[in-house]
Formats: sequence, C-alpha cells, structure tokens
Amino acid sequence: MIGYVINDKHPKTIRVACDRYMYVMRYKKYFRYTKKVWAHDEHSQAQLGDIVQIQPLGYRIGPWKTYVMRKIIHKEGSGGSGRLRGSDVRNMAVQFDKNELLDITKLPSRIEN
Repeated sequence: MIGYVINDKHPKTIRVACDRYMYVMRYKKYFRYTKKVWAHDEHSQAQLGDIVQIQPLGYRIGPWKTYVMRKIIHKEGSGGSGRLRGSDVRNMAVQFDKNELLDITKLPSRIEN
C-alpha cells in the first residue's frame, strides 16, 4: 500500500493514511476512502508529509502496529516545510509559562470584543 505520513511523533512509529477512490453507483460519483494505519519505521527516516510504501507484517508489533514501512517514495522537503507543528508550539508555550510568573493583576477583568 502507498500512503502519506500524517504523524511521526512516536519513536520508530509512523501513522500513514492510505487513500483509495471508489465509484458509488447510487450517486454516480467517486468517493475517497481513507484508511489510517500505524507502521513500524525502524530507523525513523520518514517525516511528516512523506509518501511511503508499507506492507502488512502478518503479526503485530504492540497493540496497533501491523504494518512495516518498506521505502520512502517521495521525501517532503526539510521535515514538512520547516514549520512548527501545533503540539510543538503548545510545548514551547508551556515551557515559556513555567519560566515566567503570571501577574493576575494585569489580566483584564472581562474580554472585550
């Protein structure tokens, strides 16, 4: 199966979304069906946005991983265009808040629109 990496935050593990398009006679349209699977990436080479080829293992690694990544077909430039992900921004904000003391007197009493 071929899919794209949607999550690479876990060590040696990637989340891959595999799309397939099926024609539905009732609506006379093609619909996209997405299957999201966990795959084992031994050397943690795949990054967010990469197009990879995966194959079923025949057994499980842990409770969810049943696929293994065979190869990277297309590499997304520098880890998803160099932008920070939402969780990275949140973690930086939490770290900043731990270092700074919050002064409650400077907070507004109500939020103005």
